[in-house]
Amino acid sequence: MHPLEAEDTTALLHKTTMDMEENGQLQVRDGSFVRLKYLPSEYKSICHYRPSFFRSGLYYLLSIASLGIVPIIAHWLPWVYARLKLIPASTSSDFQGTDYVLLEEMNSHGWELVRLHVERNGIVYFEYRKNRYLYDKELREFHRLSASIADMTLKEAQLRLNQGYDDGMVTILGDVFGLNVIDLGVLPVHVVLLHKIFHPFYIFQVVSVGLWIIEQYYTYALLILAMSIVSVAYEVASQVVNMNKLQAIVQNDSVVQVVRDNEVVAIPVGSVVVGDIVLINTGLLAADIVLLQGDCTVDESSLTGEAIPVQKECLTDESICVNANLGLKKKEVALYSGSTVLRHSSNARGMVLSIGFSTSKGELFRSIVCPKPMQFKVEQDTYRFLAGLTIVAVIAGIKNAINAAQHGVVWWRIIVSSLDLVTIAVPPALPLILTVGVGFSMTRLQEKRVFCIDSPRINLAGHLDCFCFDKTGTLTSDHMVFNGVDSLQSCSNYHESINSIQSLESSSSLLRQGVGLCHTITLHDNELIGSPLECEMLQHSGYQLVSSTEIKCVSTDTTFTRIQRYAFDPAIQRSSVLIHNNNTNAQLVFAKGSPEAIAKVCNNTSLPNNFHSKVQQYSRDGYYCMALACKTFEKSDGENTVLRQEMESDLSFLGLLLFENPIKRESFMVIDILQRANIDVRMITGDNIFTAIHVSRKLRFFNGPIHFIDALQDDEVMIADLDQTNTEPFCIDKLLPMHDYA
Repeated sequence: MHPLEAEDTTALLHKTTMDMEENGQLQVRDGSFVRLKYLPSEYKSICHYRPSFFRSGLYYLLSIASLGIVPIIAHWLPWVYARLKLIPASTSSDFQGTDYVLLEEMNSHGWELVRLHVERNGIVYFEYRKNRYLYDKELREFHRLSASIADMTLKEAQLRLNQGYDDGMVTILGDVFGLNVIDLGVLPVHVVLLHKIFHPFYIFQVVSVGLWIIEQYYTYALLILAMSIVSVAYEVASQVVNMNKLQAIVQNDSVVQVVRDNEVVAIPVGSVVVGDIVLINTGLLAADIVLLQGDCTVDESSLTGEAIPVQKECLTDESICVNANLGLKKKEVALYSGSTVLRHSSNARGMVLSIGFSTSKGELFRSIVCPKPMQFKVEQDTYRFLAGLTIVAVIAGIKNAINAAQHGVVWWRIIVSSLDLVTIAVPPALPLILTVGVGFSMTRLQEKRVFCIDSPRINLAGHLDCFCFDKTGTLTSDHMVFNGVDSLQSCSNYHESINSIQSLESSSSLLRQGVGLCHTITLHDNELIGSPLECEMLQHSGYQLVSSTEIKCVSTDTTFTRIQRYAFDPAIQRSSVLIHNNNTNAQLVFAKGSPEAIAKVCNNTSLPNNFHSKVQQYSRDGYYCMALACKTFEKSDGENTVLRQEMESDLSFLGLLLFENPIKRESFMVIDILQRANIDVRMITGDNIFTAIHVSRKLRFFNGPIHFIDALQDDEVMIADLDQTNTEPFCIDKLLPMHDYA
């Protein structure tokens, strides 16, 4: 019987067609409700089972009678184990008769048997692929639970800043979401060993060695057996060591301060629950948090690979919903698990958005230990080839058996001879050779501090034919070199060469002020903390950061106070600050960002006629261009915050800031090696397309002419040679499909 022919559990199946997050609520036995967030399921179907004394006894008898063949098959096919040893269970609302659930995997035809947990408080759940599936009694369905906070307004969150949870709610949330830990499930050595030797290839190898010994091929058989034992032992040891190293990376045994019952208490990080109010301190963060009060500087290099401290500010926009997706929409207010707090204000507090495997760090490691099944064509071809060899061997074995029987050969010799043909056609030493090769590869990777817990993927990695690189910080260095400014006052001809770059000292006072004041740099142990670009700006500006809000002009001894700032938003590609001049009491807004983004918020009269042509010229020559603009602004005394739209509107253009992003010396060698190996090399970047192409040509991605197509309007496109400055638009109606316009 197929496993799905067990008792109908349609009402319990989570809708696999759901492609969006859902919200729900859970009522516990004391009458309390917990708001929940559900994610799409990762299984296709579910069946419920419970142990049976009679079937268990029958299963052990079959295992002995089959000389171990039945448990091996049950290991390969969990649904066979469930059908032989367990019996279908009742799906009553309390699940008291259910001990296991059998799940059909979403992206493959595999099955997995997991234990069902029924708690005394009525909570029913099981763990699958490092996520908890909770039974919703109202919907009568199992849902994949996100250990994250449900939608909440900013006012609701701020009301709990000084109160926190009471002990009863903490207990309920702990029961529902579990502990705030990232347990990768490091298996004991003997379990990993059993998984390895129960692989079909190794079973086939053991049988082949037995056949060779019967046929008195002692030397070859024992040599293969010894090499297999050594290689399997090495592979098992490497996997266990790598898993332990990964677990050590995610292990966090520190203590955090949270608000509970209107008091600040210190608790282990594992006891943190969703929605806790956490006091921000220096050190490693153990959960995803939204900053509700104060500010801080964090190092996110362990998550992003960018060794650039990031400034975080508290959430003030009441129109934004507080939930786990906040980190995607407003990165400047989100603190991510795994990042390190370098500096914080004394009143910095935040609310826990996600814990455990639902955090950004948890999702990263979940993708490592629970990767999505991938079927490569080379792997499919390998199985087809082995299947073909097996068919040929079986046919040859049958013919050999018929011939041997006609000549009176004893039956056991016929069986051994026929099976020997299979071992010749399908080489048992093949997995051994692959294992030895993979073992050497893992050793070389470990020497480079690269850990692998799924060794078969090393073979597949050898078939990669395309490498995609990020540009900034990968192909190029993290450091930006400030080259100067251009106020676009000295030239107006498109064809004029780039000779209008001037030093910052010779530019206008407003432009110098903007360079020295428009940034999010902070001080930590008398060291500038911020993006390399902004640090480079400040160092060339002649301004000095006195405190987190006070900046001084060294030459004039004028001090400025930063009243408000909006960090760089990738969506609009701008950042801005509101500055108060302590000497003149004047208030100015400075904004910087991509030239296109700044042009949108500048009044047209302040933009030079050659603005776009000069930006394109500088980009073609490889410069990283930023535009700077300003305006006077009066903030009323009773106004706490100024909307971003008010600050970033009707600005006056000041000039372009020009930087160079040097290419790493190693990049030339790496790209050359990959290209000589006939591997396609590509670059992914969000920078200006002309700057990206300049870097690509420097690295010799291509040498020939480049043509591009740009959709200007619905009925008009531009087709042009990148090396030509004169481009004319074509109407789509006039374009002929077979005509080469490039």
